[in-house]
Amino acid sequence: MTDLDEIRSTIQHYFDGLYHGDIERMQRAFHPCCHLYSGMEGGIQDESAPDWFQRIQNRVSPASEGAARRDRIIFIDLNESGSALVKVQVQAPSGRYSDYLSMLKLREGWRIVAKVFAPDEGH
Repeated sequence: MTDLDEIRSTIQHYFDGLYHGDIERMQRAFHPCCHLYSGMEGGIQDESAPDWFQRIQNRVSPASEGAARRDRIIFIDLNESGSALVKVQVQAPSGRYSDYLSMLKLREGWRIVAKVFAPDEGH
C-alpha cells in the first residue's frame, strides 16, 4: 500500500469510529499522545484524545440514530519525510466540523498526532 492509501485507511478508521462510537477504531487512527484543539470564546480548548474517546463512548452514536454519513477528505498534503496534514469534514451530534489533522508515519503506521477543529458553519 502507498502512503496515501495508508493515510486514507487511517482516516477511514476515524470516520467509522466517530460514526459508530467505536473507540477501538478511533485508537487505530489516533496516537495516544494526540490532543484536540479548538478556539473557544477567544481562548483555546485543549483536550487529550483519551478524554475525547470517553465522551464519544458515553454518547449516543450517529449510527444508532440512523444519521446520514457526511464525512469526507478535503485534501491530503503529504511530506515525503513521513508527515502529512489532512483536512476532513465530519458530522457529529453537535454539528458539522472541519478538522485539520496532523499525521506522522510511525512504526505502527500513520497516526493522527494533533487535531485542530472548528464548526463548519458554511455547510
